[in-house]
Amino acid sequence: MDGVLSVATDVEKHRVAVAYDDARTDVAALRDALTKGDYPPQGEPRPLAAMPLPDPERMIVGKTTQGSLMRDVPAFWTGYRDYTPRKDVVEKIAAVRGEYDILVFFGTWSPGSLREVPRLLRVLDAAYNKDLRLALYGVDRSQKEGLGMSERFDIRRVPTTVVLRDGIELGRIVETPATSTEEELLKILQKK
Repeated sequence: MDGVLSVATDVEKHRVAVAYDDARTDVAALRDALTKGDYPPQGEPRPLAAMPLPDPERMIVGKTTQGSLMRDVPAFWTGYRDYTPRKDVVEKIAAVRGEYDILVFFGTWSPGSLREVPRLLRVLDAAYNKDLRLALYGVDRSQKEGLGMSERFDIRRVPTTVVLRDGIELGRIVETPATSTEEELLKILQKK
């Protein structure tokens, strides 16, 4: 097409995107393409803009939310969906009283984080205990998240879950729990 570098269509959203040649950037270029029969383009539909593909080197670094984590790294959603915590232990976690902060340091690049963090999130959601306040921190490969929290809590491996009450650390789960995520969390929450 003379003057038009490319035409992309999105049939579902009823949109057309036209990339014009810098030498000819007027609407006449599209009109000419339509007249010549070069539009609509033949073949498979092409997207208007390329969606970013999952990149194994892409990292979430800093404080994030559970929703963002699940959306941006689908493997977390898969692990969450596929994990079934022990009901008896979850009921005990649900019954815990007193405010606790649960800080989770993870790496989107870490196989252990991809396995353990979704399990913890599933346990917390199943317990639905509003006294358990969750904070998620993505770290880079040097265990830093840019806010100073990983240094403050001396995070050396991921995932690491730190449980605090009144600002005092009660315990932590580092990498793989000795038993199950829910059992380890309950042991920490039951400390006085």
